Amino acid sequence: KNRLPGGAANRRRKKYTGLIVQNLLDNARKYNRRGGTIRISAQTSGNQVELRVANTGRGISVESQPDIFERFHRAGAGEDVPGHGLGLNLARELMRLHGGELSLVRSDAEWTEFRALFAAAASANGAHG
Repeated sequence: KNRLPGGAANRRRKKYTGLIVQNLLDNARKYNRRGGTIRISAQTSGNQVELRVANTGRGISVESQPDIFERFHRAGAGEDVPGHGLGLNLARELMRLHGGELSLVRSDAEWTEFRALFAAAASANGAHG
């Protein structure tokens, strides 16, 4: 049971949401090709918010895709891309902790796209938005 005042719970949720979005944007930037495109889109459907972050650049091999959310998995990033293989694992765990889900929509030689599905935050009057 959440024993934090509503404001504290909302601040915590915003912090974690920020970490998730930051991770997805950092990955899109790190793995994008020079002069490539990063696309961010968001939409609300009922009590859910869908965020998609996509980029042109290095694709994730079909063999690596099932493991990309595992701790320390780098999907063949090599030493030219900084990181420790924790970001996607942390982002997915935070999503699940807050009733959401993070998934890979597509990854090939031209385009990689992730989808974060958030439970919409309840407003002060109990409605979603």
